[in-house]
Amino acid sequence: VQALLFKNNSRMSELRYVQVNNADISVAAKGKGIFFRAEKANIEIRRDDEGVVELKSSAKIDYAAHQSDVQYSLIVKKDTPVVMGSLQVKQLLPHVIEPLFFSSRYSAPLDSAISGILNYKYDMEKGSMDQLVFQLDINKGTLTYEKLAAPLPIEFIAVRGQASDNLKHINIGKLDAGFDRMRVSGEGVIQLDEEISAKGEFSLNDASAADVNLLWPPELSPVSREWVITNITKGHVPNARVQLDIKPGDFKQAVLPRESINAMITLQKGTIRYLPDHPEVVNVDAVIHIDAVSLDADLSSGHTLKNTKLSGGKVRIADLNADNPRIEVNFEAAAPATDAVHVLSLPRLNHAKRLGLRESIEGAVTAKAELAFDFYAPKDEAGNSLEPDVDYHVVTNLMNVSQQQFMDKFDISGASGTLEVQNSGLSFKGTANVNGADVSTADIKYLFHPEEGFDTFINVKAVAPVSSFKRFGYPEFPFLKGKVVVEADVSQGETHE
Repeated sequence: VQALLFKNNSRMSELRYVQVNNADISVAAKGKGIFFRAEKANIEIRRDDEGVVELKSSAKIDYAAHQSDVQYSLIVKKDTPVVMGSLQVKQLLPHVIEPLFFSSRYSAPLDSAISGILNYKYDMEKGSMDQLVFQLDINKGTLTYEKLAAPLPIEFIAVRGQASDNLKHINIGKLDAGFDRMRVSGEGVIQLDEEISAKGEFSLNDASAADVNLLWPPELSPVSREWVITNITKGHVPNARVQLDIKPGDFKQAVLPRESINAMITLQKGTIRYLPDHPEVVNVDAVIHIDAVSLDADLSSGHTLKNTKLSGGKVRIADLNADNPRIEVNFEAAAPATDAVHVLSLPRLNHAKRLGLRESIEGAVTAKAELAFDFYAPKDEAGNSLEPDVDYHVVTNLMNVSQQQFMDKFDISGASGTLEVQNSGLSFKGTANVNGADVSTADIKYLFHPEEGFDTFINVKAVAPVSSFKRFGYPEFPFLKGKVVVEADVSQGETHE
């Protein structure tokens, strides 16, 4: 180019001005064929007294049902290998502009029209793009990218920034985009060397919880992604913020450093399922924090079953990179006793059939629950869940609870006290009326797995009418009338009593 334009014996060295109107132009890249063709293009070339050559071109590119406006200019100075240029487009389809500046490694196919301006500096000796400043606006369409779970519907994208070092260093100064029902904004820096690095902050606004997976690449924290999209199925995400700090060499590590990803998701009126075969929790308000190692969710409120209100909930996955991460859940609940009985009848917790608990129970409870289970439940060869796959510890305060035929032999009314349930069994300490006897002190334990044939241990103090003895399995004493004070210490089992 320098020899053609500036060498003394070149026929173009004395060229001052050329104007071409209504030209038919085809532009090809080496090894890529023709990718730019315009009819009725206008070209103007000028050389000033100092030998600066400036080219300007404008054209309309016609497609089957589409037309784009393109304006192009470049400046070449004598004895300088750097070409400065500008490309301004209106409604240009991306497959036209893409081969000019991007390789397939860095680009993503769009079916949306692009408008904007690119200013660049190109070093002809080095064959490198020293600087590219871009202001691009993308219309409604679809982004299809292999790193995303599905094609992403675009409402609009506006991006401002610049690239340097032959497009290896990309600085996104401002990104504002609308994808279907959500809005994304942010800024960041990407370094595309042999070891890729990225740093930036991006926010998501006004999204549906069900749509978050569209922006979350499956390869990025796949376990936390699977838990979020599988268990958080409904709700509104007014804001989600993601901070990236991926340093050179991070991708070569077995797992990303904790600080490389820092995401915070705010969920409103969401629906969460802790375990696959348990009821959903609805109307959940929560804040979910995710980094490259762990997931923590704070649930301020939610509802489940008929009328159980949850609060103070927490979900923690301490090691997202484990082969089978452990999930820990705890929460506080206020519920009618019927909901509490329903929970004890659910799979994985249904160890107390002999208690004869029924959903005809009356009263109310408050509880603090702690659960822990593996992300992938253990299975046998037939694919059935193995036990125990859930560790649980629930402390419940009973308030005026009544249950007929508890353990198929006790009619209980007005029970108040503390009921504790865990993997080994349950225990109750409190007061109640049992089969007509007023129990002032009760300490009852029931083991899910009997010890030496015994699974039930009862220690009580009560005032019992003589007429109630028979209901406890004792003989009537005809010489006794009225009430007696009873202290009993009883051990029972299927084969012992």
